[in-house]
Amino acid sequence: MSETIQIKTLTPLWTGDIDGKCSRIKETGVIGSLRWWYEELMKASGEDICNPTADNSEERCDKENGDICQVCRLFGCTGQKKKFGLRISGDFTDSTFVKYHYPNRPNKESNWYLKPGKLSTNHSIFELWDIFENYDNIGLIISLFGFLSENAGIGAKTQFGYGIIEPTVIDYELELLKRRLGEIKENKKIFFLKLNFDISETAMSEIFDETRNWGVCKSNGYLPTSPYFRYLLRESLREKSDINKSQRHNLMGKLNSTNSNLKVSHIYKNKKDSWEMRVWGNVPPANSDIRVWIKTLKDITFWEDKTVTELKVKENPKFKWLEEVLE
Repeated sequence: MSETIQIKTLTPLWTGDIDGKCSRIKETGVIGSLRWWYEELMKASGEDICNPTADNSEERCDKENGDICQVCRLFGCTGQKKKFGLRISGDFTDSTFVKYHYPNRPNKESNWYLKPGKLSTNHSIFELWDIFENYDNIGLIISLFGFLSENAGIGAKTQFGYGIIEPTVIDYELELLKRRLGEIKENKKIFFLKLNFDISETAMSEIFDETRNWGVCKSNGYLPTSPYFRYLLRESLREKSDINKSQRHNLMGKLNSTNSNLKVSHIYKNKKDSWEMRVWGNVPPANSDIRVWIKTLKDITFWEDKTVTELKVKENPKFKWLEEVLE
């Protein structure tokens, strides 16, 4: 039993090599991101999920005694085979290298470097098959693909704008994922936000005045804006006296220390040929102040005040907590 998903990349896709490059899209990188998301969703539903990489054996699944968590049942663990296969085929092209300078930032040496990822062609295929001939397994993975293509991203470096895809041929049932998750609990607060923009040429020139190769990105249907908006979001948090440094680092990450819990896509052209951006992440339940700040992300004036004059939010942002997405 197999299913074929033809994909279109809306922003470059990234799965890294040992030398820090992306020579091709690796199945292991995509499966790893799918597993990470499945773990997060299962935790949000209150499931007890193991840590398969933990040194302490008590934190891992105990296969000998049949104590295997829901994630390991589907994705496998030591001594437990995963229940599906993935093959990536077809042609991908390299995206361009981008040297990005923050506009209006005093320090002229503040640059971001976005390495080339991979862009799809008309023949970029994800082929899935069920190893144990059980449609529920393959259907669940397809449902997860569909969920992420609508709300978040896949692969690595999604916090830097990579990994937004649009399946061009896919028929998925979100109900399969909803049934497996059950009721969403309060221990994880995962949110998703979409904003649509009207962007003038003036705005593009101002934002990308000192950005190398941004015109090539535009011709491929996206604008390399993730570093810019992450900078604006971080600065917004700095200005809030009720959010301390530790909370800010928890959400936005800290250099060489803490991973970001908030992901920001590049601005890209969606299926309606409109410029769109995604923001998503999770907020620990103790950080009630962060939750209040998160809700302000859907405030249109926040974006108009924080960006250049010619960059306008086109319509009411679509903001949802996880439980609302799964309704």
